[in-house]
Amino acid sequence: MDKKDKAVEILEDALEQARAFYCGKPHLTLVEVLINLGVVLHSAQNVDFEKCLQYFQEAKVLMDEILGPNHAHSLTSEIFKNMAGIYYDLGDLTKAQQYLGDVLDMNSIICGENSVNDTMATVCSNLGLAAEKMGNLGQAKEYYSEAVRMRNKLISSTKNTDFDLFGNLYRLSLICETLGEEDEALKLLQEAMEIEKAVGTENWPIWDVMLKLNMQLEIGSFAKLLTRFQEGLQVAKTTAEEDCPPESLKYLKLLKQI
Repeated sequence: MDKKDKAVEILEDALEQARAFYCGKPHLTLVEVLINLGVVLHSAQNVDFEKCLQYFQEAKVLMDEILGPNHAHSLTSEIFKNMAGIYYDLGDLTKAQQYLGDVLDMNSIICGENSVNDTMATVCSNLGLAAEKMGNLGQAKEYYSEAVRMRNKLISSTKNTDFDLFGNLYRLSLICETLGEEDEALKLLQEAMEIEKAVGTENWPIWDVMLKLNMQLEIGSFAKLLTRFQEGLQVAKTTAEEDCPPESLKYLKLLKQI
């Protein structure tokens, strides 16, 4: 029995004990155990999505019984966030977006309409990713832009560089490039590069470097092209082929040969 199976066994035992202790009545402790069970099962190698959903749905029913159907609570927000993740993995992007939207709405009620926190920034990013996969690039751009705005605000208040901001900038740059907004895409890539340098990551994504190379070729700046090419060579030396996306593998192999 591996650690996750053991964790599930312990949590299921805790759930039965909690049910008996509270005599079948709804309680926040039961909700927390159900959420934890769903999270652990969702992280298993062979995910039982139906069972995960059952745990989260039961947790939501209990929250409604405790606080009423129109309540706002951090535990309910956590339930919605996890259900969104399950539907995303199942390929039901419409339901994933629906639950992510519920998380945003609930957090706005809990924390304030104009509040900014890590959860809300992550949800905006995930909404952008779902919209992107659905082909709604305009909506994806809006969500990624909002995620970038929130990340920048969090950085300005904490003075800590956020690697998630790099990911948001990178995805947003790809959206802009697809929409034909090449100047904006290049600006976003340059911002992403500065974030990545500040974070101190040794291996820059090779696909990102190659995209920079292509864009610099288009704008015809030899000096910038040379700089990006040298960066690409350095990345190739420290990037393993198994860590490279298939669509960029040929570029990685080419750079390693130089």
